[in-house]
Amino acid sequence: MHVRHIAQNDGWKSIDSMLLQLSARKGELDAEIGRWLLLARREGVHRHLGCASFTEYAGRRFGYDEKTVQEKVRVAEALEQLPELRNRLERGACSWSVARELTRVAKPETEAEWIAKTDTMTVRQVEALVARREPGDRPSDQRKPPEATYRIVNVLPASDYADYLAASELVRKEIGAGASQADVFRAMVQMALGTRDVTKPGYQVTATVCIHCTRTWREDAGKTIEVPSSVGERARCDGTVVGATSMDGEPAEDAAPETTAHVGAREVVRALRTQVRRGGSTALIHLVTEILAGPFRTVTRSQRRAVFARDHHRCVVNGCTHFRYVDVHHLVFQELYGPNALDNLVTLCTQHHDLLHAGYLAIEGKPSTGLVFREAHNAWRR
Repeated sequence: MHVRHIAQNDGWKSIDSMLLQLSARKGELDAEIGRWLLLARREGVHRHLGCASFTEYAGRRFGYDEKTVQEKVRVAEALEQLPELRNRLERGACSWSVARELTRVAKPETEAEWIAKTDTMTVRQVEALVARREPGDRPSDQRKPPEATYRIVNVLPASDYADYLAASELVRKEIGAGASQADVFRAMVQMALGTRDVTKPGYQVTATVCIHCTRTWREDAGKTIEVPSSVGERARCDGTVVGATSMDGEPAEDAAPETTAHVGAREVVRALRTQVRRGGSTALIHLVTEILAGPFRTVTRSQRRAVFARDHHRCVVNGCTHFRYVDVHHLVFQELYGPNALDNLVTLCTQHHDLLHAGYLAIEGKPSTGLVFREAHNAWRR
C-alpha cells in the first residue's frame, strides 16, 4: 500500500530515489557482514559449532554458497588496507559490487586513482576496466593477455556416451549436486591422479602416542616435536599399530619415535629382551607388546574397503562433500575398547575427524540405525 501511494503521488522520481537509498544501505550492510565474517573466520567460530570449514559454517548458518563467502571475506580483508574505498562504501557513495571489483586491483598507493577513474562508471563498466589486470596495476597500465582456453570435442559411440554421463553423475553426487561441468571434470582428474588406496591407512608418518595421557610426538625436519593430542587420536582410529615400547619422560629431541605407542613398562621390556638374548622366542615379546599396547588394533584392508564402499568413499557428516582425504573413525573409541566391527566404523574427512577428537563435534547412533551429528547448539541427522 505504501509503495502504491508513492507511485501515484510522487511518480518515478520518488521510486528511483527510494531504490538508490536502499541500494546504499545494502552496500553498507554488505560491508558490515563482510567484516563480521572475516572476524568469525579469524576466531575460528566454525570449530565451536562442529563445522569442518568456515565455508560449511557460513552455508549452514546463513545459507551462503562458497563463492559468496569467499568474496565477502576477500573484500572485507582488502578494505582494511583501503580506507577511502571503505568509507565510500559505508556512506553509500559506491555499491558493494563496485567495491568488490576495485578490491581485485587497488592497493593503498593506487586506491585514489582507481576511485577517481571509476567514480561515474556503472558496475559493468568497472568490471570491464578491471578485467585482465593484476593487483597493484594502475588504470592506465596495459592489460594482461587473456588466459588461454581449450575446447575439447569427443565423438563417442552411444554406449560410451552413456557411461560418461553415468560417471559424471556419480562424481557430481560426490562433490555436490550444484557442481558445474568444469567442476565435475576437475574432480575426475583429481580422482584419477590423486586418489589413495582406501585399503591402506591415511597416515604415512610415524607417531609416538602415550596410551595413558594421549600426548603425541612426531618426527619433523629431523626433530621430534610434540603435536596436538588430536593428531594421535586420529592416528589411533586410522593408523597401523606397530607395537609398544617403554619410554621414560618425553622423547629426546634428537631421537626419532620408534613405534606408535609407548608405555611405562621398562622392567618388563628389559626382562623380555634379556630372555630373547638368552635364546627365548620372539613370539613372547610380540605377545606382551600387544598386551601393553592396550586395545588398539589396526583396521584390516577388507574392513576398510567395506567401510569406504558403504559410506560412498566420502565423509558421512551431513552436508560435507569431501571425498579425497577421508579417514576411518571408531564411533566407540579404541581406548574404550571399541571394536573394529563395521557398525562401529565410519568415514570422516580430516577436518571433521579433527573436530570430533578436539571435542567440537559428537556423533551418536550407528550406521545401521542412523547417525546424529551434534555440536554446541544444534544437531542434524544423516
